[in-house]
Amino acid sequence: RQNEEFESERTNMAQQMTGLKSEKEYLITEQKKQASEIDRLKQERNKRKSEQESMQQTETDLQQVVSSLSQQVTVLQSEKDKLAQQMQNDDNNEEEKKEETNVCK
Repeated sequence: RQNEEFESERTNMAQQMTGLKSEKEYLITEQKKQASEIDRLKQERNKRKSEQESMQQTETDLQQVVSSLSQQVTVLQSEKDKLAQQMQNDDNNEEEKKEETNVCK
């Protein structure tokens, strides 16, 4: 009878060991899955960080282009104003010459 109890207990322990081994394997598999997911998320984060840095650089570059163009527009406007003033002066000089010529006649 003792032998039967011993055998029964031994069978139970063997079943528990099998269950624990199976659970251990499952947990190892889950741990690997989670590690893989963590790696994937890290790569995704790095990719987004890189894209964000690239976008910030593009924004900075565009701001510099806009600033440069704005300066060029200011210079061109100034040149246009100077030319308009010169043309006005030339017209005034022509009028004065005509008047002097008319007076001389």
